[in-house]
Amino acid sequence: MISYFTGLFWLVFLEVNAQWLIDQGQKGREASASFYGNYDLGKNTNSRNAILVMYYALTTFSSVGFGDYSPQSSDERLFIVGVFLVQMIVFSAIVGQIGDHFTVWKESQEEYDN
Repeated sequence: MISYFTGLFWLVFLEVNAQWLIDQGQKGREASASFYGNYDLGKNTNSRNAILVMYYALTTFSSVGFGDYSPQSSDERLFIVGVFLVQMIVFSAIVGQIGDHFTVWKESQEEYDN
């Protein structure tokens, strides 16, 4: 679920960035030096784009990072650094909650044994 929303947030960022480049008169730049242009997100269907960015977000979030999709411009890299920071916080919170559940479970087992 987290990768779904992260991926869609990434897609919105890419579309806004590509439109900004076009508005600045750098039409060719969004096609060659960006994730949006490099992977033809403007030509794909919405469902294909959603799958692509969710895959990218999931591989990034799981820290597998296959390398088949990567940010292409400095703006995209800076955005992804922010995403990494948020994902580290979320991942840490999830692991902490799992650890707390094991601690409570172990304490309840010890009370039952006594």
